[in-house]
Amino acid sequence: MRKISSIGSVVFHRPGELQASAIVHGLWNRPPAELVIASGAYGGFGNDVHDVCAQFIGWLFSQSPVPGSFAVISLPGVPWAASAFDQWEWYDRVMAELAAQEIPPVLVDLDDFSVSHRGEILWPPPESRKRRTDRRTQLPGEPFPSGWYGQGLGEFRPGDSTYNCYPPEEMPPILVPLSGSFQWLRAAPKHAQSIGANPKRIAAALDQLLTANPTDLPQEFVKFFRSPSLWLRIRSCTDCYLNLDSAAVGIRDGSGTLIRFLSDSQSCKTWHLHTSPCGTRHSVVATYRYTGSEYAHLPDGLPHPKDITTCAGSFEEFVYRFWLENELWLALDDMGNMPEGGAEYLAFYQAQSPDA
Repeated sequence: MRKISSIGSVVFHRPGELQASAIVHGLWNRPPAELVIASGAYGGFGNDVHDVCAQFIGWLFSQSPVPGSFAVISLPGVPWAASAFDQWEWYDRVMAELAAQEIPPVLVDLDDFSVSHRGEILWPPPESRKRRTDRRTQLPGEPFPSGWYGQGLGEFRPGDSTYNCYPPEEMPPILVPLSGSFQWLRAAPKHAQSIGANPKRIAAALDQLLTANPTDLPQEFVKFFRSPSLWLRIRSCTDCYLNLDSAAVGIRDGSGTLIRFLSDSQSCKTWHLHTSPCGTRHSVVATYRYTGSEYAHLPDGLPHPKDITTCAGSFEEFVYRFWLENELWLALDDMGNMPEGGAEYLAFYQAQSPDA
């Protein structure tokens, strides 16, 4: 007879993707957290929650003897109605209900590759932990948290991801005048490869935007997208490209509208012009889940306020920092010359370093 040492369950989840697997519930002869760690299911099977769940079950059955008896059961509650789908609300509700259970499940976070139970991290060991943190800043009176998504700049600014989030208080000041004329950009050299991928498509999208929003678009935004010669002066070390949307889309909570204008080639980030509900304020924001008006008709297709980060207070401010940081990254990697203003930008970081 198998010795039963614990009753419990396991759920695999990804907070960044708002995903959770079915529950693997069982009568185990070893604590289920130990089995997850022994199997490598905290990261060794990939990061798709459903695939990892299935592979973990396969691993359990491959053991001799099988470490207990278990079943796969559904997550608590009715997930959602197609006409009112809010994946953020669903994920938060599911995780709250799981935590409130008499015996809460072992949670396997496939974003952090960590295993926890009742809030205690069981894997990895303390010396190997690298917890995900939200580095954005919530500024008073602003509808969304603020942060700049950019690349690491060598020894001057660390960053180990494609896009790292840097709070506004850690960003160098912009020292050139931003008048809406883009004079600083007109003086920069043109490049054979730039973010200006498809001028004809961009022109058609701009015409549709101006027809639908004849007065709501800031002049600097319109001027930029009517000036293909400016696009040829901007490069991207992560292969971003201008991807102007032909329609503005309202945010789910009524906090304004978004117009996509820049996309990452692998959809890691998408940048949009944000217009306030009154139409008098503009900024640039980034999203991860929402990518444009093409998907607005789908359930949960409208942009969600929890998915939005303010990156710049104006369109020209965003373009300047994007241009400068990409040129700096390329220069530091011996793929370009130091841009105008680049040395002063890096000097800001040198001054913050204790070893400066």
